[in-house]
Amino acid sequence: MLEALDTRIFLALYGGSLSAPLRVTALVITYLGSGWMMLPLVPLLVRPRTRAFATALTLALLTTAAFVFVTKAAVGRPRPFVALPHVHALFDSPRDPSFPSGHSAGAFTAAAFLSSTLWHRARRINPRPVRLRALAIAGALFAFASAIAVSRIVLGVHYPFDALVGAALGTTVGGVAARIDSRRRWLGAS
Repeated sequence: MLEALDTRIFLALYGGSLSAPLRVTALVITYLGSGWMMLPLVPLLVRPRTRAFATALTLALLTTAAFVFVTKAAVGRPRPFVALPHVHALFDSPRDPSFPSGHSAGAFTAAAFLSSTLWHRARRINPRPVRLRALAIAGALFAFASAIAVSRIVLGVHYPFDALVGAALGTTVGGVAARIDSRRRWLGAS
């Protein structure tokens, strides 16, 4: 029953007949959620002032990637373009299993980690405008992570449940990693 609902939602969101501009938009969004987007962390890892933060975020993303890899291997769910007739991937045909979505997991890991870190800092500074700005940024980060997750469905490479579980996994890992990093900094173990 869950699989049938997942397929119905997928078919409603799948963009097989998307216009060229919408297809390009989905491609850009999905690309921004790829693993290559970790490269901007490299300069942050080199600078002493940002090294601890970048290391914690990198470890969170690598932990998420490991969970995704193990889960994909254990579950082995075929991708929609393999399992469903008349569905094809609109840009690429990944060969690994579908469940869970690594793009969704990574995007939500980053969103949760960054949002939680911003919120902890805003609470320490405390003025209301700082806290409201942190909430607005968190909302934007989670909205962008959601766009990445939806782009994977629209492009025909993941089912909605794959994206949802990836989002839950990423949010959990990112939130826990930020909390650990925050406590480590609070205890002065920089």
